[in-house]
This record gives sequence, structure tokens and C-alpha cells, in this order.
Amino acid sequence: MFCVLFVSTSAFAQTSVESVTKESPYAITYWGMFSGPSLGNPSFYQSDSSSGLVDHTSPDSLSNQVKLEYKLAPNISAGFVVNWLMQTDTDTPALMRESGVRLADKSIAKFGAFNWSGDLRFLLPTSTRAHNNGVTELLQTSQVVVGDVGKWTLGLAQFHTLRLFNPSGGGKKLDLYISPFANYNFNDTTSATFAIESYPQYFTGIYDQQGWNPAPYDVSVGAAFNLTKDVSINPVIITYPDHFNINTSALAAYLTAKVL
Repeated sequence: MFCVLFVSTSAFAQTSVESVTKESPYAITYWGMFSGPSLGNPSFYQSDSSSGLVDHTSPDSLSNQVKLEYKLAPNISAGFVVNWLMQTDTDTPALMRESGVRLADKSIAKFGAFNWSGDLRFLLPTSTRAHNNGVTELLQTSQVVVGDVGKWTLGLAQFHTLRLFNPSGGGKKLDLYISPFANYNFNDTTSATFAIESYPQYFTGIYDQQGWNPAPYDVSVGAAFNLTKDVSINPVIITYPDHFNINTSALAAYLTAKVL
């Protein structure tokens, strides 16, 4: 599940005449995704989504992302995005992931009750994985359309990554992430969550492949809790309808927080 957090930071100053509210132009936000074991095979490793067998090449992991931003206009911000991975692999407990710069618009357009937000990212191959695979640069974009309808929050999230490879590797790889989602809000702090996630890929000469790969998909259900106005957590169970059983169903969780 793809999670995007747009938050505003504010400070206030009191004068002898009137109260003046000032909004800081700086913001630091954190997003984390825990990818855990299957329900049927709990361990320090994830299970294969097709067979349900423990995959000892895929440790349980926590993907981390920190965004440092400066507000250029009421809805426009620019800054840096830093990604890294922590995992239950004692040989490589922490790994750097591709990081770079980001330009974001938290309100590209509005459609009635729905708001369209998004960003554009230019990332460098700062990870060993990208370097070993011959990646020279990455272009990413996220797009989220979301709105409240009664007690429901309905939306569509998309996250796309274009990887460019060096001449020895050749070609390009486009990863797409498409996720319609719905949350039922019991109150201001607790919601039930539901999402469908799809991951189509397009290759141009990478790994001896050409064209579109079939798009796998999964379904996640869970609950979201706003622990404070700045911190929320969303534990979920991810299932794979094409291979549905307790061994292929996995635990996951998402965490968002405003640091500044």
C-alpha cells in the first residue's frame, strides 16, 4: 500500500495587539512500511506470495523514507527525499536506497470533494543494488486523488518509477503502482482500511525482456489509528487472491509522522 503524508507545520506568536499565526516554510516528515512474515509461517523472513513457503532471501524489513521540504508557495514545496531499508538480516541489517530531490504540489486540482496531489522525484543510484544493476538515474512520480464522502475516505494512489540503465545494460524499466483504496472513519482517530494494489511493469531490453509483464495484485485490509495529530499507524493483512491461504497472507504496517 502506498501512503502519502502532506502536513502543514505552524507556529504562533503573540503580540500585545493581536495574535498572528505564522506557518514555518520548513517541514520534515517520515514514512515507514513494515513488511512482515506470513500468518501461517511466522519467522524473521517473508513467505513467497505464490507458494506460501518461507523465502530465506527476503527478510522481514522496514522501508524508511524521510522528506525534508521547503515551501515555495502555499501548495508547492521542494526538497530532498532519503530512503533506506532496515531488515532482519544480520549480515546486512541496514541498506541505503535510491535518494534524491523532490518537487511536490499538495493541490494540483480539485474535483468536488476530491483533491489531486502529487510529486516528481529525481533520484540517484545511491544504493549498492542500483549500482550493481547498472542503474544511472531514476525518475519517480506519485499521484493521489482522495476525498471524503460521508464517513468514507475514497481515493486512488499511483506511484511510478522509471529506471534508466547504463549502455552495457541498455534499455529502461518502468514500474507502476496503482491502488484504489477506501477507509471508513469511525471517528477522528480510528478507521477501517481497504486497498487493492497492482504492480504492472514495462521492460525495454532489460533482463532480456521486452514489453509488459502481467500485473500481480494483492488486497489489504486493516485499521488506521491517529496516535496524535502528527503520528498515525496502519497495520494491515495483505492477501493474494490468486493464491489465497493463510501461508501466503502476510502482516504489514505503515507509519507516518510529522517531525517538524
